Formats: sequence, structure tokens, C-alpha cells
Amino acid sequence: MRKIIFLLYFFPLILFSDESYQISADQLTFNKNNLHFEKGFYLEHSFGKIFANSAKFFNVKKVNKLFDFELSDGVKLITNMRGTLISDRAKFDSNTSKISFFSDDRTTYVDKIKQKELKITSSEVECFLNTKSAIKNLNIEDIYSIAFINNVVLSIDEKLNIFSNRAVFEKNQNNSNVFLYPKEQDLCLFKYENNEITAKE
Repeated sequence: MRKIIFLLYFFPLILFSDESYQISADQLTFNKNNLHFEKGFYLEHSFGKIFANSAKFFNVKKVNKLFDFELSDGVKLITNMRGTLISDRAKFDSNTSKISFFSDDRTTYVDKIKQKELKITSSEVECFLNTKSAIKNLNIEDIYSIAFINNVVLSIDEKLNIFSNRAVFEKNQNNSNVFLYPKEQDLCLFKYENNEITAKE
């Protein structure tokens, strides 16, 4: 039986401070200042939900600082704005305030823009946090952009496909934008049904 583990009163998990949250997993190992969750890790917070089969949190006793963590095996982030990001692994670097998502094949992000189905796949995904705000209270808007890196394919309603080297997706409550960039001295390729168009960006 899965046990719900409440860490709010035991460890100063600053990344999720000042708000209620819950973490669950089948197994928990605590080694010095590191936490290791195994088998069915799940975290629910105001910014969304995170799933993985393995999660490691490092130096969790640091005071008033963000800490590093790694997720692996079936990583899924579901934001409170209904976007879903799926990868094999994820890593947060507190020095750069960056969350990186990786997959052996491709990472996948799905969302909706103006009632149209959006899907973006790539080799790697990077999210940058506004850490000044995150230390106090993390909100999905503090993840102010999502960058898709290498072998990017953007699909809208499975009709329009755009191929590029890099894409940046920005979303807030009122607006969504996607910026696509080819490799240097190359072009982005647009495919719609039997038509093809190229563009510099």
C-alpha cells in the first residue's frame, strides 16, 4: 500500500515552501542530506503535478536556498495550465535555475492553443525559473519559457508540421507564443498536407 509522506514539517524543502503539498512513493531512503524516492514518486503542488518512478533530492537541509533534484524513469509534468511534458529523465540545477528534461528517443510536450492541439517533440527541453519568486512561492508563470532543443517537430492538429533546430514556447493566462529557429544558415520547414514552405525563422 502506498503511503503519503508529508515532508513540510520534517525537511525544509524550500522549492515548495509556504504552500501545502504532498509527496508519495512506495519507498523512501534518507542518506545524510539526500532523499531518494523509489517506485511511484508523485508530487502535487499548486503549479501542477509531477510523476516519476525515481526521484532524488540533494542537500535538502540547506536553509533559504533552492536545492538540486533528479527524476528518472517515466517523468511526467502536468502544469496547472494543462500542459503536459513527458521525458525519461529530468534534472534541476540550482546554480543555473534550470530544469532540463531528456529522453533516449524524444521528449514530448502537449498543450492547446486557441482550441487547437499542440504537440512539440525534441531531443531536450529546458525550463528556466524565476528563482527570486520561486524561493518564496513557485507558480507555473515563474517557468517563463520552455525551450526545445535539437530535432524539434511542432504539430498543430496533426495537420501542420514544422521542423526546426530550436523552439521557445511562452504561455500565460492570456496569450501563447511559439518561436522557431533553424540551424545557422539553414531553414525551418513547414509541411501542411501536400504543401511545403521554408523560412529563416
